[in-house]
Amino acid sequence: MNNELLKAVLEAIEKVVKDEKYEMFKYFLDTMPIEAMNSNVASTNGKTLFVGPGFLKYSEEERAGIIIHELWHIIANDPFRMNGKDHELWNVVSDIINNDFIYKQHLEGITLPKDVLWDSKIANMIREQAYDYLLDLCKKQGFVEINGKKTKCGGSSGNGGCNDNENCTELPDNFRGLIPNDNLTDEMELPDNFRDLIPNDNLTDEMDVQKRLKESEDDYEKRKGSGSWLRDFLGEQVVAKLPWQTIVQQYLKRLAMSDYTWNPPRYIDIGHEDPIALPRLRTNTLKLGIAIDTSGSIGDSELSVFLAEMGRLISVIWYGLRFSGTLVLTTDEAYYSQPIPPIPTKVSVIKKLQTGGTDFRPAFDLIKEQYHDNIDLLIYFTDGYGTYPKTPPKYPVLWVLTTSPEKLKESGYYPPFGKAIPL
Repeated sequence: MNNELLKAVLEAIEKVVKDEKYEMFKYFLDTMPIEAMNSNVASTNGKTLFVGPGFLKYSEEERAGIIIHELWHIIANDPFRMNGKDHELWNVVSDIINNDFIYKQHLEGITLPKDVLWDSKIANMIREQAYDYLLDLCKKQGFVEINGKKTKCGGSSGNGGCNDNENCTELPDNFRGLIPNDNLTDEMELPDNFRDLIPNDNLTDEMDVQKRLKESEDDYEKRKGSGSWLRDFLGEQVVAKLPWQTIVQQYLKRLAMSDYTWNPPRYIDIGHEDPIALPRLRTNTLKLGIAIDTSGSIGDSELSVFLAEMGRLISVIWYGLRFSGTLVLTTDEAYYSQPIPPIPTKVSVIKKLQTGGTDFRPAFDLIKEQYHDNIDLLIYFTDGYGTYPKTPPKYPVLWVLTTSPEKLKESGYYPPFGKAIPL
């Protein structure tokens, strides 16, 4: 790397860590490997920052913004989460969501370049939800519209970066190009400087990054005497354990037993002269309730687990069918509720948290009052210690418990109805 480029990168990093919102990354950025590349502006494989000559064409404020943009790719695990996906689509999704977050921080003396990707609808989605949304658009029309321009769909990774052992969706030919359009000003291709994610399936690299992020937070705590928001963010990255796809399918099958219709029928072609007509599921939208116990007995680690499981649950449902419903936060009262989607982030949930005793009944009362018990499934995340309703509701209930069933039975707190699943 030539001296001019290296000096510009180090000055940008210094500007970033002087901002109070990012000074907890000082150790991480000071120890991050930096390598030069022949083209592009900046990119990352999740562990290393690659910088090209295009970096120098931006102002000092924009260079700092670019560093923060790449930093968010790293701490959000974007390169490690893109395997099995179309690389360009995942790049677009993660760029938009990261850029939106940086915009909302209103950093002083730091700004993103004017030509970065942003879209208001995608910015309000979780990553996997946004990816599925764009993938569906690409399959239907061969392009997506970003920044008011029609943007070419993928193609850089074949069928989405899949290998022969992966179960991936084969994409149609028009996924790899724009549909015909005579208006050249209405089209754009994704600029090279925005193809800044390099896929990485190296588990050792991923673990090393998480280790160094934790070390950076520990270093900050030693210097400042208290921790930062990074500790909460790292707690959010808990990996979901429950097989939500299987669990949701079981409840959908139960729902389908009483909700089939022949108008119109569903046809399946099995090679005969005429296709076979089968009934289809009348309900095409899952009505879902999610309740999260935030009482005094629920610590930060349990809350992080609950939100990780909820995120995975929503990703599975979003991929397979439409859904609607409500999220309820509870103690000895249902003190907050919101429609879903949109899906709340951990940061937004933390801002609303209250603690207190545990009573499960208010959540059921809220669903009765607001939805007249017209939901298909309620999932309640809790430790299991609390007051249960005496009468089971008409809808199925799934209790996701951090306490073992044996302990709850011994103490007399095992759920009297519904299905209990230990975490």
